[in-house]
Amino acid sequence: MAIKYLAGDRIIGTAAERAALETTQTTTPPNDSWKEIGRFEVTGSATNSFVVRGLDSIESGDMAAKDNLMILLHTEDSSNSGVRARIRFNTTTADSTGKYSDKGQDNGATPTNRTGEDFTYFGESDCRDQSLEIAYVRNSDDFPKIMNGESIRTDGAAITDQCSRYAYGAKWNSTDQVTKVHIQAHGTTSNTFGVGTECVVLGCNDDESDGGDVFWDELATTTPLTSSTSTITATFTGKKFMMGYVWTYSDGLARTTFRINGATSGYGDRYNTESTSADVAWNSSRNAIRFVGHNTASQGKFSRFFMCKFSGKTPLVIAFSMDDGGSGSGTEAKFYQNYGKSNSTTAISSLSMYNDEDGDFGAGSYFKIWGHD
Repeated sequence: MAIKYLAGDRIIGTAAERAALETTQTTTPPNDSWKEIGRFEVTGSATNSFVVRGLDSIESGDMAAKDNLMILLHTEDSSNSGVRARIRFNTTTADSTGKYSDKGQDNGATPTNRTGEDFTYFGESDCRDQSLEIAYVRNSDDFPKIMNGESIRTDGAAITDQCSRYAYGAKWNSTDQVTKVHIQAHGTTSNTFGVGTECVVLGCNDDESDGGDVFWDELATTTPLTSSTSTITATFTGKKFMMGYVWTYSDGLARTTFRINGATSGYGDRYNTESTSADVAWNSSRNAIRFVGHNTASQGKFSRFFMCKFSGKTPLVIAFSMDDGGSGSGTEAKFYQNYGKSNSTTAISSLSMYNDEDGDFGAGSYFKIWGHD
């Protein structure tokens, strides 16, 4: 091994000499910003299927090919007879070679496998009022497309009508990049998406700039707590699509729950604790939507959630949450899958994180929410 000597045949250098030999990053890492590249809204009359082609035309053209896609779909059942969305890419006709495969879990039940399909499902059961579907697609050129997502579907508009969730992973065995998204109702032509159904496709290249019209606008960020309290509230103007992050730290017994417009009743939810069994039964008499079921003291808790609120409809919320299980590396972290709705159709003007246990949220707790119509 060759040794490089410094001035005076020294091996140990001065601080100035060490600084001169250090490498410094001179290029800025790429920024990642989701941009809207496609949108379709069902207007006029109900339909069995539609295609998201871009922003300029609903009849022709393609979306921009981006490395990563986020698909936001809000469906409305046109006749309360039941509708279930399924998706395929770049074509509106059945693929005779069956290029789709997926594995999905409905309400925490045993996962279902499908191979050689002409499409991928957004759920295992029908929606009878409205649904929210979120999907992520890795849209690399020259590779099969992999996709994962989650959804919440309602059995009716009343708070006593339960919600169901679906979580899945899927593959489109094609090297073509996705430039069109075809949404079709499962079943016969009598199963239709109602007026108001809307699909938005976001795109983001691996080196996407922050310039231009970024989709997710910050709606509110609460100031991190400096003293303990049981409720953290943000006031803002709600949007059709919203997403947020919540960080809370326990001061005594604490469990993170979620309230809309300050209402202290009128919520229903279900959740799964670490997917050890099927989801708990629907509870239509909650005083808040539960994010984290664990309520032991002295724990950090994190939740990420999506929510939709369309005119005349109740809000739908789906979340993935965890807590650190307690201090020290020997404690087991815990996670939860949560989903629910409110019985109010009033526009959203505030959200609150509420502790429904005897303690408080401690210093440093806060949440952030983004949204877009």
